[in-house]
Amino acid sequence: MFGRWAETLWKQKLAAPYVHLVFGARQTGKSTLLRKVLPETAIWLNFSRPAGRAEYLRSKAGAEVDFIIARGGRLIPIEVKWTEHPTPGDARHLLTFLDEHPKRARHGYVICRCPTPLALTDRVTALPWSQL
Repeated sequence: MFGRWAETLWKQKLAAPYVHLVFGARQTGKSTLLRKVLPETAIWLNFSRPAGRAEYLRSKAGAEVDFIIARGGRLIPIEVKWTEHPTPGDARHLLTFLDEHPKRARHGYVICRCPTPLALTDRVTALPWSQL
């Protein structure tokens, strides 16, 4: 295992409200390092575990959803937008997906640059990057 000389740098970089992908050879200490340097509020998706995999999907109606998190038989559709002012129009593909999967998907999320969480519809909430 390599020394933790990169720990300080990683803490600084991972504090920014962005999506970070970390990949590399198995059993090299990535997970151990990330658990140590990620803030407690960070959302952690380990794609090597099938239960936590995210997928990209196009609905039957052709609506594209950026991510779908599958957990415990449930589906959580997610759209990512650059806007600071999300509108219900930003949720249209999520609503299509939710309509097509009513038993497994009940709520969707738009991840964006809004300052606070915002209900776009009764089934879609906009969440700021900074609160992930």
